[in-house]
Amino acid sequence: MVDTDFYVPDEKLDRFAVNYVPTPEGGMMVVDDPETSAYRQPPKVEMGGSGLVATAGDYLRFARRHGADPVAAHRHLSAPPDDGGADVPGDRGVGAAGAEDD
Repeated sequence: MVDTDFYVPDEKLDRFAVNYVPTPEGGMMVVDDPETSAYRQPPKVEMGGSGLVATAGDYLRFARRHGADPVAAHRHLSAPPDDGGADVPGDRGVGAAGAEDD
């Protein structure tokens, strides 16, 4: 995984995307700008359970190496229920960046 690390080096900054979250008004708000991101500097302690920055391709290779298929899982989770069941009110998921989505 050549594009996974605990920080984004200067030579890869042009590929580091802005992270947005939706606002209650229907707009978008920046929560992590590449120019000022905490991921611009190496962390004081590298923690294997959190803090990694990766490309989608690296993440897909990692997940498949460990027996998961996140593409198929996403299709399943985003498809409407076919059993006639209703969605759970207030049910929330966590996005790839850790921000909760509605």
